[in-house]
Amino acid sequence: MADIKNFLYAWCGKKKLTPSYDIRAAGNKNRQKFLCEVRIEGYSYIAMGNSTNKKDAQSNAARDFVNYLVRTKEISPSEVPALGVSVPDGGNEEGGGFGNLPSNCPLPPHLAGSAPVPGVTGLGYSGFGNAQWERGANLQEYYSKREDQDAKAVGLHFFTQMTIFVRQLGRKVFAREHGSTKKLAAQSCALSIVRQLYHLGVVEAYTGQTKKKEGETVDVYEVNLSDDVQHQIHSIVQELGIQIPPPPQDPNSPVSLVQGKMAQFEPSQRQSTAGVVPWSPPQVNWNPWTSSNIDEGPLAFCTPEQISTDLLHELNYQLEQDKNLQTILMERSQLPVKNFEEQIMSAIHNNPVVIIRGATGCGKTTQVPQYILDEFVQAGKASECNIIVTQPRRISAVSVSERVSFERGEEVGKSCGYSVRFESVLPRPHASILFCTVGVLLRKLEAGIRGISHVIVDEIHERDLNSDFLLVVLRDVVQAYPDVRIILMSATIDTTMFREYFFNCPIIEVHGRAHPVQEYFLEDCIQMTQFVPPPMDRKKKDKDEDGGEEDVCFFVCFIKLGAKKLIVTSCLATNIIIFCVTLNTKSYRQKVKLFTSHNNMTNYATVWASKTNLEQRKGRAGRVKPGFCFYLCSRARFEKLETHMTPEIFRTPLHEVALSIKLLRLGAIGNFLSKAIEPPPLDAVIEAEHTLRELDALDCNDELTPLGRILAKLPIEPRLGKMMIMGCIFNVGDAVCTISAATCFPEPFINEGKRLGFVHRNFAGSRFSDHVALLSVFQAWDEVRWIRTRAISAKGMTLVSPLQLILFGTKKVTSSGEVVELDDWIKLKIPHDIAGGVAALRAAMEALVVEVTKDPEYIRNLDPTNERLLNVIRLVSRPSSAGINLMVSNPRFGDGPRPPKMPRTDFGGGGEFRGRGGGGYRGGGGSWSGGGYRGGGGYQGGGGGFRGSGGYRGGGGGYRGSDRGGSGGYRGGGEGGNGGRGFRGGWGGNRGGY
Repeated sequence: MADIKNFLYAWCGKKKLTPSYDIRAAGNKNRQKFLCEVRIEGYSYIAMGNSTNKKDAQSNAARDFVNYLVRTKEISPSEVPALGVSVPDGGNEEGGGFGNLPSNCPLPPHLAGSAPVPGVTGLGYSGFGNAQWERGANLQEYYSKREDQDAKAVGLHFFTQMTIFVRQLGRKVFAREHGSTKKLAAQSCALSIVRQLYHLGVVEAYTGQTKKKEGETVDVYEVNLSDDVQHQIHSIVQELGIQIPPPPQDPNSPVSLVQGKMAQFEPSQRQSTAGVVPWSPPQVNWNPWTSSNIDEGPLAFCTPEQISTDLLHELNYQLEQDKNLQTILMERSQLPVKNFEEQIMSAIHNNPVVIIRGATGCGKTTQVPQYILDEFVQAGKASECNIIVTQPRRISAVSVSERVSFERGEEVGKSCGYSVRFESVLPRPHASILFCTVGVLLRKLEAGIRGISHVIVDEIHERDLNSDFLLVVLRDVVQAYPDVRIILMSATIDTTMFREYFFNCPIIEVHGRAHPVQEYFLEDCIQMTQFVPPPMDRKKKDKDEDGGEEDVCFFVCFIKLGAKKLIVTSCLATNIIIFCVTLNTKSYRQKVKLFTSHNNMTNYATVWASKTNLEQRKGRAGRVKPGFCFYLCSRARFEKLETHMTPEIFRTPLHEVALSIKLLRLGAIGNFLSKAIEPPPLDAVIEAEHTLRELDALDCNDELTPLGRILAKLPIEPRLGKMMIMGCIFNVGDAVCTISAATCFPEPFINEGKRLGFVHRNFAGSRFSDHVALLSVFQAWDEVRWIRTRAISAKGMTLVSPLQLILFGTKKVTSSGEVVELDDWIKLKIPHDIAGGVAALRAAMEALVVEVTKDPEYIRNLDPTNERLLNVIRLVSRPSSAGINLMVSNPRFGDGPRPPKMPRTDFGGGGEFRGRGGGGYRGGGGSWSGGGYRGGGGYQGGGGGFRGSGGYRGGGGGYRGSDRGGSGGYRGGGEGGNGGRGFRGGWGGNRGGY
C-alpha cells in the first residue's frame, strides 16, 4: 500500500503540488477506525479512505484519489501500480468532488429567466431583533404588477399564495401562507412578501412605533424568593464576574437584562464553496453500504474480473438447479413491466437520468433493480454494479427487499438487503441492491455516493422534505458526474415538472393490468341504500351516559371466523402488495404539519387530501379483479380537491435541512435551496439561518461550529438536540433523551373529554409537566413492557416557574425597576438584581455548552465554579424557589405511586373469545359475570371485575355501587381483584364507590 502513496507523491511532485492528508478518529470504542481525507490544490475532489490504522487509511485515501485521476484521464491506467482500478466505459472528462459545478451546466427552469439581484451579495441575516414588520405596509410601492391572490380552503384552514414582479430586481417573488380565515391567510402572505423584499434590499426596516392591543396586557405576577436563593444567585454572579445593568431612572425607559455571550466558537478558517456530494464507481476494495475500505478477507485481494466471474458462475448454477427459482421467473415474466424491459435498459444506458411512470401494480419497484443487476452479472461486469433504492416509508423498504430476495431465491442479506433506522440487513459489497428510506440515504451522503452505480428514487410524487432535498443533491451530482445513473419512478401522475427539472430527461410509460374499479360517492351510497334520516325525537341529553348494555352492543357483534375483514389502514398508499384487496374506502382527510416562518410556530391541521394520492390508492382495489372504491365525500367536493398536496418544504421548518446542507459542504443554505424543484420562500430560509445562529450552530461565516456538527448528526430537531447536550451536562442525559424522543411522536395519553385524565395527571406527579408524564410512562413501560389501560392523547399544560422563563424560555427580558417584562407581555414583580442575576445564568450556561462541545471530556472534570453554577441552576429550577406550592389539595389527583402493572390480556375467557368462562376479557363464569373485564354479576357490579369490587372503579355494587365503594379498585381498596394493594390504598375505595 505504501507504493500508492509514493506514486501519488511522485505525480504531485512533477506538477509541483503537495497532497494534504487530514486524519481523524472514527468508529466506536469496540473497533477503532481512522478516517483520512486527501486534498490537492487545484482539484475539487476530496478522496477518502479508512482503516484500523492511520497508515492504511492514508493509503486507501491515496488510492481513491489515484482512481479519480484515472477516471478523469489525468493518469493512464498503465502508469498506475497494480491497484485493481475499476474504470467504467465512457469515463467522463470532467469531475469534481466537493467542488464547483461545471460552468456550462443549465440552470433550473425557475432560475433560467431570473436576473441577478443588484446590490445583494448573499443571503446573510441582519436586523432580526430591530426590524419591525407591518403586514402589507408600503407593499404597493415596490412592485409594478400584482397577480391576484389565490385563497383556497383546505380543511379548516385557508391557503393563500401570491406572486409579484419586482421591477428593481427584475424577478418575481413568491409567497404561500395559511390561516384559519381568508383575512389571516392573506395577511400572512403579504407579510412573507414584505419580509422577502426586506432581505433582498428593496424595502427598509420599519422604524415606527408598534401599538399594542388592549387585550394583550396581563396582570403582574408576584415572585417570592427566599433569602437563601437570593444569596446563592448573588454569590454565583459575583464569582462569574458578570455585571448586572443598574435599574433605570425612568420606569418608562426599561433596560434589557439579557447578557451578551461570555464565550463563542472560533470562526471557521476554511469557508466552503458550493460543492457536490462526491461520487465514484464501484471499486474492488470498497464496501458502499458501510462506507469503509475492505482490508481483510478474500475480497481485499480479488480483482474485478475474479469477482464478476464468480458471481456469474453462481447465478448460472442457481438458474440450472433451483426449480423454485425457475417457477418464480415464469411469474415475473407475466408482469406488465416485463414488456418494457429492453426499452427501460436502453434508456438507462444512454441517459444519466430516466423517469419511469408506471401504473399501480405493474412491478416497477421490484423488477427494475433486478433487470439492471442481472444484466451486469450476465455481461461479466458484476463488480461494476451496486444499486440503492429509496422508499418513502420503512415498511416499504423492508417488505420490498424481502420480496426481491424471495424472487431471487435467496435470503435477505445476500444480493438484496435493506437499511432503515435502528434496523439494517446489508447485502454483499458487490453486485447488490439496498432498499432504504430517504432519510437513511441522506445520512450516507456524508461519506459520498461512493461505490454506487445506480440510484433509484421511488414514489417521487410524495414530495416530502427529504425527497425534495435529495433531488437537488442528485441533480448536482448528475451535472458533475455524468457516469452515474439516476432512475426516478412514480405512479401515473403528471411528471412534466420532474422532467423539466432534470434537463428534459426521457420518460418511460409502463402500462398496468389494473381491472376496472367502480366509484361511489356519498350521494350514490345514500341513493343505493335508500337511507332516510330518523326523526329528531331526542330532546335532551341522557343523564346516565355510561349505563345500559345497549351502549356496548358492538362488543358482542363480532365477525365470524373465516369472514373477510376490511383493512382500515394507510398502508395502501405504500408499495406493499395486498392481493386480497378489492374494496377501497377513502376518507379524504389527513393531518399535516403547518409552519409559519414569521413567528416560527408549528401546528397540526386536518386538511383534505389531494387527487394524486387518492388516484394511487384507487388502483389498489383493481389489482387482481374488478373492485369498488367508496369516496367518503360528495362528487362536488372531489372536483374541488387540489391536484397535488402542498410540498412539505413550504410547511416545515428548514432548520434540519440547513444543518444537513452545511454538514455535506454543499455551499450557502439559501443558494442551495434556491435550486429546489419548488424553492421555499426566502424568509423561511433566513429564519432557519437565524435560528441556527441563536443556537450557536453556525458561526459568523455561516459554517458549522462544534455544537452545530453534533446537532447535524443527531436525527432530531436542533433545539431538542441542544436540550440533550444540556441534559448530559446536568447528568440527566438518559432522561432527557427519552423526553426528546417522546416529543417527536404523539402522546400516549387518551383524552376522552376536554379535561385531562386522572392517569395523565398522576403520571405527571406533582410537577404538572407533560415531559415528566412522558418520562414516567416510559419508565413504567420499560418495567412491564406492556401497559394496557383505556386512559394511557391530550395536550396539557406544562408548568414552568417564572425563574425558568427568565433562564430558558424568553428572548427579551426588560426591567423598569419594580416590574420585569418577558417578551413584552408577561410581567413579573421581582427585584431587579435577582432578575438580572437569573438572566446572567443563561449566558454562563451557554458558555459552558461551548466548552463542553469543544471538548466533551471536560464534562467529567468540571471546575468548582461551573459545578456551583449547575447547582444554582438546579436550585432556581425548583418550583418552590419561586414560591409555587405544587401540592394538590384534591385527594382525587394526588402524587401517589404510578398505576399498577397491567398484564397482557389474552382476550379469552374459559376457552371462548368473548369471555364465556372464568377470567376472560369480558368476565368469568358467564358473558357478563365475575372476575372479568366488566366485573362479576353484571356490567355495573360484581366481584373482581373491571367495574366491580377489586376492579377499575371499585365497589361491590359496581360503578354507581355501594355507599362505601368496596374493597380493591384502581383508586382504592385492599385488593385489586382479591389480591395486592390498590392504587391509592385504604379499604372502602376512594370517596365511596368511585
